[in-house]
Amino acid sequence: MTQPLTTPCAHNFCKVCLEHVFAGQSFVRERTREGGRTLRTQKNIMNCPTCQFDITEFLKNPQINRDLMSCIEQLQLQLKTTGDDATDDKLEEEVDIVEGDMGTPPNACKRRKTLEQKGKMSEEKGDDSPSSPLQVVSDSDD
Repeated sequence: MTQPLTTPCAHNFCKVCLEHVFAGQSFVRERTREGGRTLRTQKNIMNCPTCQFDITEFLKNPQINRDLMSCIEQLQLQLKTTGDDATDDKLEEEVDIVEGDMGTPPNACKRRKTLEQKGKMSEEKGDDSPSSPLQVVSDSDD
């Protein structure tokens, strides 16, 4: 990702990619009458490609997320220094995971079952640790 932008709805996009999505669109559109007279201008709403949040004002003056950009640069530098062999092995593992059953990692089901079992155990013990399931308490006297 080059020149990362973080939208007000907290989604990250490459600046070039986001500009490509809205290429050819203007921030306002003019409504005209048959005679050619302009009635009034109307704001053209540009929604986030991920969540449909209105990001029109953000797109007028997008700011590059410098913190994210430095993280990306550091990761790219680490990849170059670790060597191509490690990168190739990792890439092959990721491809295997994506090509697996519905794109889920092979151990995901095992991990979920383990977490569910831990959740049941903590409920039985009355555990109030941060990893215990959320318990909702109502104030009503129903």
